Amino acid sequence: MRLVTSISHPLAGKDHIEPSDLADQTLLTYPVQKQRLDVVKHFLTPAGVEPNKWKQADNTLMLVQMVSAGLGVAALPNWAVSEFSRQGLITSKPLGEGLWRRLFAAVRNGEKDKHYLQAFFGTARAQCKQHLDGIKVA
Repeated sequence: MRLVTSISHPLAGKDHIEPSDLADQTLLTYPVQKQRLDVVKHFLTPAGVEPNKWKQADNTLMLVQMVSAGLGVAALPNWAVSEFSRQGLITSKPLGEGLWRRLFAAVRNGEKDKHYLQAFFGTARAQCKQHLDGIKVA
């Protein structure tokens, strides 16, 4: 997960972001309870920091557009924003030493060893590794 800023934002020049850097910022998030957001649960709350303001948007593209327009900063997965960063529309910086989250696939009891599911998991891992920037494949 990375902090996404406009290219002219003061935090765009930093190597990485500390929780205290967000104390005077407007944090743009998805419309979920704050305590369910990884940036809050695993980055801000442990440091005792809360952003100055909160704004919400329904989808990633809307969040990126708001960031690019200078309306705030957002914490988003690298794979979701790397192309926007490559195009020079936004910048992204690591949160602290890096904030990683594990994704899981849920299957019914007794079905995880089915050949077709194992093939699907293998394909999903390979596709993610090949096409999604900044991920670790377990």
